[in-house]
Amino acid sequence: MSRSTSSSTATATATARQLFRQLRGNVGPRAAIENFARLADLVSLHDRLRCFKLLCRVVLVDNYAPHLARSLTDIFLGRIAPVVPADDRAELNTAAVVLARCLAATLDDRCRRCAIRLADWALESMSDNDAKLILLIFWNLDPQPTSLADSPYAMREDDLFKSEKDAFLTVQMALQWIPRFEDRCSLGATSPDAVFEAALERAISAASRESNTEAGSFWMAKLNRRLQLQRRLERSQSYFTVDYLALMASRFKLRRVWTILQAKINEMEEQAPSEEGRKALRNAWCATIKATAGARNVSPHHLLPLLGLSVHPVSGQKPSVGAEANDGHVLASKRELRASSAETDGEEDRTSDLFGASNDAGEEADQVEDGLPLAPPAWLSDEPRFYHAVMQGLLLRRPTPRHDLVPVVFADMIKRGVAPNVFTVATLCASLLKLGQVRDALAELNRWIHGPIHNHRKELDDGDTGTETTKVKADQVLLSSVMKGLMFSAHHQAAYRVFIDSFATFNVHPNHFAYSNLLHSAVSAMKNASMGLTPSIRVFLARNKLPLARAGPYELEAEALWDGVPASLRARDLFLQELFAQYPELESIENPLDSMLSTSASRRASSDDAPFSSLPSMIAKVELGIKRFETRFQERFSSLFFTAAASPSGHAADREGVVRASTRLGASVSMERKDLAKLGPMLFDQYLTLLRFISVNAALPSSSASRTLAFGAEVPWDEPFRVLAWMRHLDLEPLDTTLYQACLVLHEGISPIWDAAMSQVNKRNNRLRYGQDEQDDGGGIGGQEAADDDDEGGDASAAGPLHAWLADWVGEQRVPKEREVGNYLRAQLIRRSMSFRPHSA
Repeated sequence: MSRSTSSSTATATATARQLFRQLRGNVGPRAAIENFARLADLVSLHDRLRCFKLLCRVVLVDNYAPHLARSLTDIFLGRIAPVVPADDRAELNTAAVVLARCLAATLDDRCRRCAIRLADWALESMSDNDAKLILLIFWNLDPQPTSLADSPYAMREDDLFKSEKDAFLTVQMALQWIPRFEDRCSLGATSPDAVFEAALERAISAASRESNTEAGSFWMAKLNRRLQLQRRLERSQSYFTVDYLALMASRFKLRRVWTILQAKINEMEEQAPSEEGRKALRNAWCATIKATAGARNVSPHHLLPLLGLSVHPVSGQKPSVGAEANDGHVLASKRELRASSAETDGEEDRTSDLFGASNDAGEEADQVEDGLPLAPPAWLSDEPRFYHAVMQGLLLRRPTPRHDLVPVVFADMIKRGVAPNVFTVATLCASLLKLGQVRDALAELNRWIHGPIHNHRKELDDGDTGTETTKVKADQVLLSSVMKGLMFSAHHQAAYRVFIDSFATFNVHPNHFAYSNLLHSAVSAMKNASMGLTPSIRVFLARNKLPLARAGPYELEAEALWDGVPASLRARDLFLQELFAQYPELESIENPLDSMLSTSASRRASSDDAPFSSLPSMIAKVELGIKRFETRFQERFSSLFFTAAASPSGHAADREGVVRASTRLGASVSMERKDLAKLGPMLFDQYLTLLRFISVNAALPSSSASRTLAFGAEVPWDEPFRVLAWMRHLDLEPLDTTLYQACLVLHEGISPIWDAAMSQVNKRNNRLRYGQDEQDDGGGIGGQEAADDDDEGGDASAAGPLHAWLADWVGEQRVPKEREVGNYLRAQLIRRSMSFRPHSA
């Protein structure tokens, strides 16, 4: 690759990164389209298609701007589709599907003409199989079956179901989108029952064409069962769903939402609703109130009095942090509202119509003439779910959350004699933690749940108990949310105490989210104690004589010492106890290097003691490589990476007693396989990151504290590879960062990957030191150096002797390359180690 080609590639890559940052930032939909139109021609075709898919989601889904759908369609049909070569049609078809789904998900008639244009293009330019998916998306989402006759693709309806696969695809999409039919018809344009029946008829007719097959009979039975279930529900529930109200309210269609709500309430009152109907009505009320409280152009100071709530602290209650800045919050939201309304001109049904007041800053103070179109029923204000909906709306309010009003609503609920539930307590604690009131959050947790939580910071007075009449039972959701709030507020010691007390005091078994928060808290505590540098990076930087990288011992802060033990060791111990209690078979699984070594040795023994030279060259190379890596780890890197061992037992020691003792965590299974499959890859990735912060540089635990660790203070050198073996045994798909971290262990400190990463870090330091522009040579990661790596063979495997094992597990394409691992390492060095400017010479 020539130097000019490398320079142009680096420029295009830097431009693509800039465009991605702009699209992912908090920009309006019109600004996002303008940025894409300005920079799209400067990036590669692959990056252009990726950016366009992100642009579709930003404009139509995140910001809900259906009036800009025509601009998106013009960009796709005019600037993207004509320039894509024939060999890249797969990516173009994917972009077309993303645009079609975004157009269909808007639930807006203004996107229908754009959908017809896209369908025409699909019939002309795409293959039959690819065009079917585009047509099926619009065909199943059309709100009126009779309107299909006006569509240009209606005559090809019979061609959509030529194969059994197409018929079953239609059935699946019909089952998925049937609620959307009901929701769209709640506007009153068409009878919802008629549309629902039409949707089922389409799906049943598609499946009946293949009803003589076993699969066809299965889908027919499933459809009939769904139809019978739907008919048993109350009439109001068939088309009045909570999801639809929340969706419309979040998109500022509040006037329409309240109109629908009033109509359905009148209908249910005439029908004398049953308990199920009252429950559906309560859910609808709560969803609408939550969305209204969180709308950016609804003033909480107007909404709360209309709901019968106060907007100022009750007597005897301390003012919340940030209460003095109430006016600043209101003014900020107005400014952002005016900027947003300038972008979304032409959009109708603004929330101001709900209150009969203008959004203008000068008129908002006292123009609440009509109030809410419909007052909440009295029985709703006696339920904690009503207050939880208001608190959640204030907590999730965009763009400025009103955390300071959440304690006010909670205090008003207690003043009225309504007992809180676990959700209101969790929301209260989350808002206090967001406000920085950690002691108050833990005090409220002590006050409202069964049993005390150990609190080092504050003891509650007898007179501070307020007017509580009942306490809620702690559960996994409450404690996990509190741990998460403490973790993000950098109170890792308190998060650890909540985790311990969650099963010791409250008899609650931690779920997988609690373990994720525990690992994250331990990593954050160790990062803060070591300026974000892992032990291996510290030693490497010190060896290169870089500033701010001392390799000597350092004292851990209180937040990084959990019961006298470094947070990384304590979190590892708790995680392994739970893991081996749920999956005892993982204790005996060897790391892949050991298994490969034993396999090659058994093959050599079975060859009648043949000389080593007669073995296949592959086995010889693998065995020599394993021996070399094993010796290097044991002699050179165990002291750099993990805590020095106090006992020689290692991970091969018998821990049956520990496994039996770990059953004290409870008989209930918290990390079931179905839950572990959802969060398992991230859990193990966090665990690998945690292992990197277990170091002899930190203060070693005392002998008495070490005895409290079920797995001791020693961490085997091969534990990162055992983690991979555990994930493979549990049939979990690893994250890319998990594979990168394992490969970094193989190349720790001495491979060309580290040398190349250090070279780029030095170049960045020179730019910062001498004031040079970072974009001069490609802009850092992924820039000129990355382009040069391609010339030097950066696509070689970075897995070493683990290549065959990883390729058999995750596939050849996902085995990390040296270039990918190098980019990951450079990111670690630059974002963590080089977050401080180097000292000038």
